[in-house]
Formats: sequence, C-alpha cells, structure tokens
Amino acid sequence: MSYQSCQTAGKFGLNAITQPENSTSGWLGFAGQVRWERSLLSVCFFTGMRRGEVLGLRWSGVFFDRDRILVRRSLTRHGESSPKSKTSFRYVQMLPRIREELLKQRDRVKLRSEFVFPNRTWKALNVNWVTKALWPRLVEKAEVPYRPLMQTRHTYATLMLQKGAPIDWLQKQMGHRNLTMLIRHYWRWINPGELSQETLARLGAVKNSSNQPHPDPTRSNQGVSREA
Repeated sequence: MSYQSCQTAGKFGLNAITQPENSTSGWLGFAGQVRWERSLLSVCFFTGMRRGEVLGLRWSGVFFDRDRILVRRSLTRHGESSPKSKTSFRYVQMLPRIREELLKQRDRVKLRSEFVFPNRTWKALNVNWVTKALWPRLVEKAEVPYRPLMQTRHTYATLMLQKGAPIDWLQKQMGHRNLTMLIRHYWRWINPGELSQETLARLGAVKNSSNQPHPDPTRSNQGVSREA
C-alpha cells in the first residue's frame, strides 16, 4: 500500500494498533533487521512521545542515571521548534526496554551526533522522509492497515491503561494539560481491575469522622439554605 493511497486513513481520531503487545512485538521483530529502526520504533511505541519529540531528541536530554528523558524540543517539517504546549515540556520516565534500546543506540552513534536518531551525515533525520518513506514501509511490512505515525503514541496510551498504569502518571508521561483530555480520548481503555484484599480491608476500615449518625436523606433539612 503506497503512502499516497493511504495517507488520509486514520488521520483524524484515535486508531491505535489493536492487540498492541502482539502487534508491536511483530513490528519490532522485522525492524530488528535494521537495528536503529528498531530503537526508533521502540521509543515511538513505548514512551508516548510525539513524532517531532522523538526525532528532535538529543543525547543531552537522555539521563540514564535517572531513567528519564527530557522533552524540550520538537522537530517539524520546517525545522526545530518548542514542544506543542507548556505541559509538553516534561520528563518522561523510561521503561526498562527503552533504556536498553537507547543504550544500544548510543553505542551505534558513539556520540558522533548530538541527535539520538541521526541521518547518515549525523544530522537530524528528515521528517518528510520518516513520514512518507520509512513509516509506510514499516507499516507495509507489518501487514496492518495504514495509520499515521502519531498512532504509536495512542498505542502507548492504550497499552499502558490496559496494564493498569495510573492515569495521573500517564498524563504526565504524555504531556497532557489535564486528566480531562486523557479521559476523553482513552476512557474506554482504562482498566479498573480488581482491588487487592489489602486495599479492600483498608477501605472497609474507613470510619465516619464524627461519632454522629449519618443524616437521614429522606428528612427535610430544616434551617439549611438551599444554596450550596
């Protein structure tokens, strides 16, 4: 499937990779033939970073001693810019697999470039080439319906929620302004799971703050203003 014939598919709205663990494992498997591509896909699928944030990532923003990635620049078709919003300036906590892939990528680059994912001349990758050539080729090899590169970010969010990640942690990882935005887009993947026996016992031990009985909701509240 060519880029031109499918570039609008899934352009608007959320179209995450279904069954993301199996799907992304397959993607990373064939991307392993070109090792830096595997590392690039790993960062796209398992950090929640936007396309421009990944392509504009510098080694100065990777802190292996703290397992953090500092997002402060974004690479667009028109060059470098600040991230999308104020909350997009953030630290992203690295999953162990991301730390491993970035260490491998550092060994490949050997600090010959300030960019984590440079081109052959050690400069920043061309965003148009990644979007219109590299990504469609990877999608075709994966034999899945086309969706834009941004859907790797959505796949990360749905995968983390399905695994029970706290939504406030995920909000900070992805750089959303507030929880409302996260819930609006991903509420159907929020997995409440089951509470542990320890948590149930703790909840069961909650007592009323006063010794007074709870008010009877069926009785009128005389002397109480109707306005809250």
